[in-house]
Amino acid sequence: MDDGDIRPVESHRELPKGSDFSQISPEVLKASESWGVNDYNDISEVYEDAMGADMAEIIFPVHKQLLATELNFAEKHRFLDVCCGTGSYLRQLSQAVSSDSELYGLDLSKGQIEAAREKDAGGIPVKIKYAEGDAVTTEFPQQCDVVTMNLDTMNHLQRPEDWEVVLKKIHDALKPDGLFLFDINTQKRLVQDLNFPEVIVKPGLVHMDIGIGSEEMGDFIKQQHLMLAFKTMPDGTIKDYHARIQHIAPTEEKLYEMLGAAGFTSAQPVPISQEVRGKHIFLKNRLFIKARK
Repeated sequence: MDDGDIRPVESHRELPKGSDFSQISPEVLKASESWGVNDYNDISEVYEDAMGADMAEIIFPVHKQLLATELNFAEKHRFLDVCCGTGSYLRQLSQAVSSDSELYGLDLSKGQIEAAREKDAGGIPVKIKYAEGDAVTTEFPQQCDVVTMNLDTMNHLQRPEDWEVVLKKIHDALKPDGLFLFDINTQKRLVQDLNFPEVIVKPGLVHMDIGIGSEEMGDFIKQQHLMLAFKTMPDGTIKDYHARIQHIAPTEEKLYEMLGAAGFTSAQPVPISQEVRGKHIFLKNRLFIKARK
């Protein structure tokens, strides 16, 4: 595909809606009303093991192959991962870049940042500088070669105007010809996949996402789902973790329109093979984008 334009792809406006509420007990639904929306602090302890590390191990090789055609990894570069979670992607990146490269991670969740720093304490090739803050209001490092937003973190921006603000901030944080790599849950994923249970079972750990409803809001769709995890502790007891997640997703036409308005000169989907998508249930109906300043 030509790298010189901003190209919309297929839209998904006629979509099934609903949720299999029978999978959630009334007690859990009631309790979830008091959980802060998109507050990952409670689930940070198991986030890396439940999904963070797995997704980074899948997404980073895709990005590395793409970036190898754009950058010389032996040279110094500046990278920013917005909404970095527990830092799993940045730790993968630290293994590939030059020792004098600069790596920055930003996340709203204090728990996620604390977990990231704890994971890094074991030693990594390139030190990662973390900051706790809101992507909408926090000042970004400037003159970045690459900015990333991985694992559907764009969807966590709660208002359409927040998307516009963050896209403009990322554009301005990049060097000329710099790249923005990100992925989002499409509208199809929000209303067709995430409104039903998705379960990951690992030794001593069960993770489940299940939707609790979706609605249209102009060019966007809003969806909420519960993130639940259950971990077997050393003494045999089961500890539970939770988060209430709210995502919004634009039509793909609207997404490309916003990228163009932010100043990006080109933006196209990154092809992801079915083999790669098949490695994780969360990759279904997820759109990967490369945008250039």
